Amino acid sequence: MRRFTSTDDYQAIKPLLCLATSEGKAEQALFQYLKSEEQSLFLYEKEGMLAGCMGIKFTTNYNAVIQQIAVSPGYRKQRIGKSMVEFILEQYKLRELSAETDDEAVGFYQKLGFEVKSLGEKYKGVTRYQCTLYQN
Repeated sequence: MRRFTSTDDYQAIKPLLCLATSEGKAEQALFQYLKSEEQSLFLYEKEGMLAGCMGIKFTTNYNAVIQQIAVSPGYRKQRIGKSMVEFILEQYKLRELSAETDDEAVGFYQKLGFEVKSLGEKYKGVTRYQCTLYQN
């Protein structure tokens, strides 16, 4: 995995990030990742192709929040999402990693051992979940 550090990758990353959020939010997030010290976008490449990305906000030295995570449809079911989460946990020696998600992705976090708490219907017709993984 590598960190997104240049607008050179922008055109390849934006469609992938749009799988995790709206186009407007993806564009805003990309520029935020370039200039922020506490937020980073990590890119997962497989055989020279961009296969996944994960946006992280570091809240303390040992805690972080997954802001977006996306895997390109052609690379799904290959444990890329799991690999990205494991990389962040190991690389930054995190004690706590959390994410807010919906019905579509809550199972992904459960399989990785995250504790899941329902936040209820945060948006009309959409149940949201707080997922947190604690490590020693």
